[in-house]
Amino acid sequence: LPVRLLVIDSIAAPIRRDFDMMSSSSGSGSSSSAAQRAAALLQIASKLKQLASDFNLAVVVINQVGVGGNSIKQQGEYQRNDTLDIRDGEFTASLGTAWQYCVSTKIILEHDEDPHKQDQHHNGHVSARTATIAKSLLSRRAQVEFKVTDEGLCEVS
Repeated sequence: LPVRLLVIDSIAAPIRRDFDMMSSSSGSGSSSSAAQRAAALLQIASKLKQLASDFNLAVVVINQVGVGGNSIKQQGEYQRNDTLDIRDGEFTASLGTAWQYCVSTKIILEHDEDPHKQDQHHNGHVSARTATIAKSLLSRRAQVEFKVTDEGLCEVS
């Protein structure tokens, strides 16, 4: 059977950009812009669910996560705070609270080390990542560790 999958990575940036541009050009308040953005997200979610149903496909929407008010500012720049943990609720999803009611399954992807740093790949070492099913209508909460290697995704036992 063919796999039917639609991946959107990421819807948050264009939505935020478009609504920030609209609110700054119109001079309207941020509360009306936030309400319009939430309504647009609900409409997009409804269309995506309809596509999934009509064409029997899975829809994956990547939602960026940002640090709430807990980032550290040093020398005029925000620095990463490595003591933050997503399970502590110190991060906020870019699509906001309206989006959390639109999804049927939420998978949180995490890594302990920054996978983009070149010096962490010395001696063939690849840091493990974690995928956690945090919300699902079909599954209980579950977690798996994996690595991204040249061969693809590999479960860490």
